Amino acid sequence: MKKSKYISKYDYIAYYTKPKAFWFYTNTEIESSLETIYRKLSKNNKDILYDDWDEDSINEADDEKDSYQFYLEKKEELKNIDLNNPQIAEGIIIDKESKKFIIETYNNSFDYKIVDFDDEIYKYKKMEELAEITKDIILNNKNVIIFQGVFIDKNTITKPDALIKSNNNIIVIETKGTSTAKKHHFLDLFYQKNVIENQKYLIELDCIFDYKLCLVKYEILNKYQISFSITDYINYTKVYSDNSIVQKSPFKLELKAFSKLGYHVVKSSTPREPNGDDGIPIRLKAVLNHNLIDFDERICNARSNKKDIEASQEDFLKVLNEYDQVIETLWKHKLSMKETDYIKEIHPNSNDKSRFKNFDYFPEERKIYSLMGYNRLSYSGNIAYQDSTSLDKAKINENPLDFLKESKDQKCSYKEIFTSSDLIKVDYEKTQKLLDQLKTKKVYFDFETINTAIRSIDKSLPFAQIITQCSIIKDLGQNVINAGCNNMIIDPTKINDKWLMDIVDNIYAGNEIKYSKKDNEYIVDGDNNNEISYVVYNKTFERSRLKEIDLKLNNKEYTIKIEHIINNLYDIADFFTISAKRGYYIFIKELKGFYSIKKVLPLISKYAPDIFNLTNCLNYNDLEISNGRICQEKTIQRFFKSINDEEWLQLEDKLKTYCENDVRAMIAVEYFIKDILNNKIDFSKE
Repeated sequence: MKKSKYISKYDYIAYYTKPKAFWFYTNTEIESSLETIYRKLSKNNKDILYDDWDEDSINEADDEKDSYQFYLEKKEELKNIDLNNPQIAEGIIIDKESKKFIIETYNNSFDYKIVDFDDEIYKYKKMEELAEITKDIILNNKNVIIFQGVFIDKNTITKPDALIKSNNNIIVIETKGTSTAKKHHFLDLFYQKNVIENQKYLIELDCIFDYKLCLVKYEILNKYQISFSITDYINYTKVYSDNSIVQKSPFKLELKAFSKLGYHVVKSSTPREPNGDDGIPIRLKAVLNHNLIDFDERICNARSNKKDIEASQEDFLKVLNEYDQVIETLWKHKLSMKETDYIKEIHPNSNDKSRFKNFDYFPEERKIYSLMGYNRLSYSGNIAYQDSTSLDKAKINENPLDFLKESKDQKCSYKEIFTSSDLIKVDYEKTQKLLDQLKTKKVYFDFETINTAIRSIDKSLPFAQIITQCSIIKDLGQNVINAGCNNMIIDPTKINDKWLMDIVDNIYAGNEIKYSKKDNEYIVDGDNNNEISYVVYNKTFERSRLKEIDLKLNNKEYTIKIEHIINNLYDIADFFTISAKRGYYIFIKELKGFYSIKKVLPLISKYAPDIFNLTNCLNYNDLEISNGRICQEKTIQRFFKSINDEEWLQLEDKLKTYCENDVRAMIAVEYFIKDILNNKIDFSKE
């Protein structure tokens, strides 16, 4: 740990978003410590905790990695940053292009002087020197734009991404590599306000301050492009963006259709009146000045209800009222630390599930907590209380009766099934009925994607999940065991519409589609076109990607194919999901409420090794590319050209092996289910 003289905005945000054990440690140090602790704890543990990054608990709608903030933090903590890191590569682009956008936005009305403290001439100056230079620039220039200027107030320091001074009006802009204004952005700007507005020379100038966010603009652009917009709104609940979206795209993208896919859609760059449909927006300036407005009954009864709004108001008020206390707490903690200190102990903490979350270590922490004996962290959050309040109360060797959620339906009592002595419970009638829906002809397939702020395909939106791999095994009557796997992969620098068409063509196994000159449209040849099941694991993901391809291609022939695939999707994960509404099909106590393929496949290897070997499955932990996160990171590295042509060719086989294993695992799961129904699996053996 490198001790600094000051508390930074990252330290302040950490107070609300990281456990106390992580305060003042860099993200690199935290990641290294978590890995060390995990290795130590798991060394003699028989239960291998497989990565469940692919579990459906991950919120795709909020899966916008802020590469710009990652880049800034790494630049602060390391002298030499890893330019091969895909987030660093993207962060550098966002940094360059956002600065250009801010200059173009504000420099058209006045002739501003431009100062960038990232320039080489400032590189080796001390922070105190840079603070004095910032002061001189502000006092001696009527109109100036300063990037990364330095402000010091007692034991606090900040470097706003951009500060625009015009006469005595000052606008502070924080750039974010996301397309939506998120809740933790408020913490960032509130800290900046307290440090900057406490500068004696600015008080004497009697400046008028305003605060804004520079966000990734939600509009359609071509490959390797990015654009920005500036907003002075933040959201009370969930996320909110006032960015515009192209209403009539080159491929006739319909806003209504896109909205159905879960995207936030607004019709202009001006925020509409709050109506609760997409959260409650409020001006940053109002919140920062303690002006929390009251909402009328119409808004409170909308989707974002009164309870949610009041909870958010409480969060904001707490932050607004305790600034000095938080800084004092951080400072005392900082003084008590030594440079030789390292992270020794962690325990469940409310900040693991902070409502201001901006950097999530929880998946890694949860595995460690589980090994430490915190039972509730060994269970899926779908069935065990793991909110911020519950984590504060977590105890080692806690009884499941104390943390399992209450079922709202008598069909499925979590406490009853998880505390019983039964290792497996099967609803035979319901499970057989679901299995009977699986048709004789089957196509098993799996997607891997990348999603970046920088567009990875022409005519696309930021953070679009673009498919880079698709593994397919077809069982159209032959023995599926002997069927080969079609491992489709594309160099991410070459993604185009033709690639998306190829994916659909290779998955589709229905009747031939012909063009009718008479009707001037494409029609399906034959009537019996629903005798095929398209098997996936957790169909929400694949269905969303297929709908996006349909919208992107806007081609009648492919619409027919995609609709056929979607209408015949078969989700084999359903057999292991537990729901208060549906009850369960197959309950295996050892899964503890999880159902991802990374959790189920090891049970097949353990209890049905013949099936595991017959379907040619591999142990995920033995693969060099062992989960979707690594797969995505490596592919994004290639997209930003951090991996050269030769390295990519070598990497392709490893990526294909991982994706193929997901598909073969689906077949293994199907065989496993059939053997369970036939009582062929002995779950009592070790």
